Amino acid sequence: MEIGKILEDGTVQKGYTAQGFVYKNDENFENKSGICYISEYSTNNINEEPESCETYESIIEQVEEAYKIYHVNPAAYPVEKLAAVVFEMVDWQGFGTLLYEVIDCLDDDCFL
Repeated sequence: MEIGKILEDGTVQKGYTAQGFVYKNDENFENKSGICYISEYSTNNINEEPESCETYESIIEQVEEAYKIYHVNPAAYPVEKLAAVVFEMVDWQGFGTLLYEVIDCLDDDCFL
């Protein structure tokens, strides 16, 4: 499913979710290619602020960094699994913001 559109000139037309307006592309996330997510307060043109566009790779990097900071055990909760859970949930906010909220809710046995 794709929420919103990215036009040929790089303009982002964000689509509505229950919480706000975003660009979100489940197929790109599943295929691990292309832009997967742009939050409500991020860029409206991918050419002007490409760093605010989330790809599968940037999402995985954020999860790996959060695992180091919070000492999450990847054997107990694999990086790819948490990335998919958070990606499914994110609906207006920055990916990293929701990521830390979800980590705070993990069971104690998920930490080193």
